Amino acid sequence: MEHFIRKLGNFCANNAKICALSVAAFGLLSGAAVAQTYWQYGPQNKISESKAYFPINNCINMGNGLNAPHEGDWSFTFQESNFATIKSVGFDTVRIPIRWSLHISDNAPYTIDPTFLARVDTIISWALKYNLNVIIDVHDFEELYENPDKNEQKLLAIWDQLSYHYAKAPQ
Repeated sequence: MEHFIRKLGNFCANNAKICALSVAAFGLLSGAAVAQTYWQYGPQNKISESKAYFPINNCINMGNGLNAPHEGDWSFTFQESNFATIKSVGFDTVRIPIRWSLHISDNAPYTIDPTFLARVDTIISWALKYNLNVIIDVHDFEELYENPDKNEQKLLAIWDQLSYHYAKAPQ
């Protein structure tokens, strides 16, 4: 994975607009954040006091790690060294898609599995140790796509727990 990260970092360093547009195509959340940062602040990185600011310049998507049924099923298992490499090649942000729906209880209040949440906390702490911004999302919530009415409360419960759990985390 480190070889891939280094190649991607070099490419993005030389092709910032293409990378921003590619990230935008990959995911609404990270794409919107990158597009907002690039088009709102431009290459001069001027900050408008009237708008929220999330300082993304170079973002890498770490998909297929925590949105797989089990970490490592689809590609890789997170390691602290991933974040050292990501930082060393010039990325400032990581997007970590997470399939929370596989890690909640079956019944209300749909509690997130504490062991899984602790693993996510560890991964986030590694990113923060290397001064990386972190974007997490609710990803691959297949049940919500198939039956939105039945699963709406699960989605709300996930975000409610995450908002309280990460209330004191960096922006």
